[in-house]
Amino acid sequence: MAKDQANPLTQTDITVSVLGETYQFKIPSFRDEARIGSIARFLRAQDDPEHVGSADGLDFNTFFKYEALATFPVLLQRASVDWPFSAGKDGKPVVDIDKFPDEAPIMEVYEAYLDALAMFRKNRTGGEGPTGPENVDGKQNP
Repeated sequence: MAKDQANPLTQTDITVSVLGETYQFKIPSFRDEARIGSIARFLRAQDDPEHVGSADGLDFNTFFKYEALATFPVLLQRASVDWPFSAGKDGKPVVDIDKFPDEAPIMEVYEAYLDALAMFRKNRTGGEGPTGPENVDGKQNP
């Protein structure tokens, strides 16, 4: 982990554990999130050229899977397992989603990452929501 991971203002990555293995993801920048969206659209266009990558008509599970696949090459930094990585053109490890094994826990890792990212963002913004009273079922909830 880089910098002071206990401080959400300086934290740069998120590590999650799934099935006894660890995966370290970069905390996405605004640009990273845009890049993930573009890659997901490109992947959808490859698989369904007639709709040129549009998400229209996709069920949520399929849309979510494309987002997961697009996230790994942009944000995954390290893992305690080899399956996310393969040798690149220069021999250095790269994330190549086309080489992921069928049994890889892709969605489990992605969902753990999303949960950890949500917790990071909650901690970074101060946590529990509004500072004043709010109404719940028409009654003030202190």
